[in-house]
Amino acid sequence: MLALAVVHQQKGNLRAMQTMLKRLLTWRSNYELDTSVFPQQISEPLQEARAEVGQLPLGQIKVLCEPSGSQVFVDGDFAGVAPTQLNNLTVGEHYVTFKKLGYKRGLRIATVTAGPPLQVLGKLPRAEKYLLVEQAIAKVAPEMGQSPIDNVVDNLRETLFLDHAIFLKMQRSAPQSSGSEDVTVAAYLYDLRS
Repeated sequence: MLALAVVHQQKGNLRAMQTMLKRLLTWRSNYELDTSVFPQQISEPLQEARAEVGQLPLGQIKVLCEPSGSQVFVDGDFAGVAPTQLNNLTVGEHYVTFKKLGYKRGLRIATVTAGPPLQVLGKLPRAEKYLLVEQAIAKVAPEMGQSPIDNVVDNLRETLFLDHAIFLKMQRSAPQSSGSEDVTVAAYLYDLRS
């Protein structure tokens, strides 16, 4: 966005330059100019845009995701677990990212307004490779700790390009009188190259 602002500045299109700078500073409020990459001439307009963005009203978004329990990041910062509501966001464009183990990452652009909370819904599709990993682990699980392990573990090597795999097996012990619990952990390291 800053590169586009510089181009607009160089072409004399100052309104487009200011619009681009405000868009940048809405979601990257702490952005600092790197004068080894961008010309110093953009510094003053950048500070003017920062002051204008600082005067903008605040809004909120309600974030939902399928599946629920996905991690939510707003403008690159962890914001919580879906479903969640985020307050005090500067009015304008923000980037909402969704992550959950076993699913592809999702991204939505949310245009926050000063009115009622904007609802943002992320729908994450299952990751095909993760399904293959789950299937391979389910088949290998009964043989963990044996040598050699079933050849199905080769699916992990081919799917994820792994040379080694470590499987952890955790088993909870009976609770002790003090209320604490012991956990027994067994670790198995397999060289998938041989």
